[in-house]
Amino acid sequence: MAADLWTVHLGTVEYRAGVALQERVRAARQAGAIPDVLLLLEHWP
Repeated sequence: MAADLWTVHLGTVEYRAGVALQERVRAARQAGAIPDVLLLLEHWP
């Protein structure tokens, strides 16, 4: 059986916004609310 994977392309985002999103996605994933997620994004150094 294949596992679900959400792929999300966000483009360029502000660093802190990207980190905050990753933390929310992690919490939702750990709670079993969403499948695995691949976030594609970049931020300025």
